[in-house]
Amino acid sequence: MADAEKLRLIEQSLFRATEQIEDFTAPVMARLDARYPAVAASFEHHGLGKPDKLRAEMMDNLIYCMMTWFERPDEVRILLYGSIPHHHETLHVHADWYAGLLEAGIDVIAETVPADATDEHAAWDAMRDGIRLAIEEARFGLTG
Repeated sequence: MADAEKLRLIEQSLFRATEQIEDFTAPVMARLDARYPAVAASFEHHGLGKPDKLRAEMMDNLIYCMMTWFERPDEVRILLYGSIPHHHETLHVHADWYAGLLEAGIDVIAETVPADATDEHAAWDAMRDGIRLAIEEARFGLTG
């Protein structure tokens, strides 16, 4: 399946999910917090009294990466390569948390995709694999 078709399917999924959920922030962050309990304290600490604003910014970044991945994957890689090492070394934000945010976001949205929409599920799986690999590559930048 061509990247343009994957992008069309991702946009279709996002539109459907928005109609069903409206705001992804609460369900995505609940999943992230459940998988990585230390994330909540990090949002409190780094949010400087406005953790919900920081969570909303992270969701904006996640949606941006999702909408950009199949059109300009190098742009997403550059964003991650610049962000993950800095956040890890300076702010003690673990690379696993980036992957956790990605997983939580995709899970919440993919759950709105009909079971028989195999191409749509395949597009999300391709995105998950691609961005997960980009996160791992950025993480390796931390050690060497």
